[in-house]
Amino acid sequence: MTDNFLDHGKLICVDWGSSNFRAFLLDAQGELIDSIYFDKGMLELKPDEFEPILFDLLKYWPKTPVILAGMVGSLKGWRNVKYVTCPVGVKDLSQNLTLITNSQNRQIAIIAGVDRKTVGAQYDVARGEETQVMGAIELIGQELSSEAVFCLPGTHSKWMKIKGKKIVDFSTHMTGELFDILIKHSILAPQVAVSSESHNDEVFVKGIQCAKADGGLAHHIFSARTNMINGELSQSEIEPYLSGILIGVEIKEMLRAMPDMQQVYLVGNATLNKIYQLALMQFDLSSHIIEGEAAAYTGMNIIAEQANLKEIK
Repeated sequence: MTDNFLDHGKLICVDWGSSNFRAFLLDAQGELIDSIYFDKGMLELKPDEFEPILFDLLKYWPKTPVILAGMVGSLKGWRNVKYVTCPVGVKDLSQNLTLITNSQNRQIAIIAGVDRKTVGAQYDVARGEETQVMGAIELIGQELSSEAVFCLPGTHSKWMKIKGKKIVDFSTHMTGELFDILIKHSILAPQVAVSSESHNDEVFVKGIQCAKADGGLAHHIFSARTNMINGELSQSEIEPYLSGILIGVEIKEMLRAMPDMQQVYLVGNATLNKIYQLALMQFDLSSHIIEGEAAAYTGMNIIAEQANLKEIK
């Protein structure tokens, strides 16, 4: 009788965000067996739709425990899961899982998000990134110094400071979303269709150099318009130039907050990791790249192990 490789699955890890669903089937050693991708995220679903969609997507996998991270645990997600306040490590997350009663009597748990309480308007929250960072720490292993800085680039980029394998501080930057708004809805939006081109590193770096100068973000953004008027930029170069400005300002501000920062661990997809690595080089910062999906399911796996998820009732 032929052995079904899926039968070796012992844990299902689900990263369910605002716009996408990613599930990973792991074996007893935490190694990836299979994965599922679905383009329907939290923003498109009602609370009572999560369970049937989850079970339908997982119907060909063994009925092992399921652990979820991301916006699935938000106010508009499947269940509103409380935040755990920094400092936060694997143990803190494993002790604050929210168990989900379900029609299949499956062992299902959602990982808590993290928050940072400070004076004034600097309150900040994260859902999903905390799990990726825990997984990244595990993947780095003993090479990780006692203090480190992680950047998780994306729609809302997160910068997390680690001390003793715990998240002690972090900040969120709406860089990706701001780029999307500007390039689609501002005066910088193309007046006619522009052919899509690969990322232009030279123009991107030009945008970073602009960001490093004095003047402020709003002024720098407008330079994309004026540089097109005077012929310095073509319409097709607006996007990489604007991307350089926004990412450059993000890094500039993080250096202001952490002037001793010398190395950054980048945790994201290959495209964003490469772009941010190039940007960091312009500030003489070294970087180490970690694949975001591997960090996500590794983090969920170690949290599930510490929680002894198989034994949770």
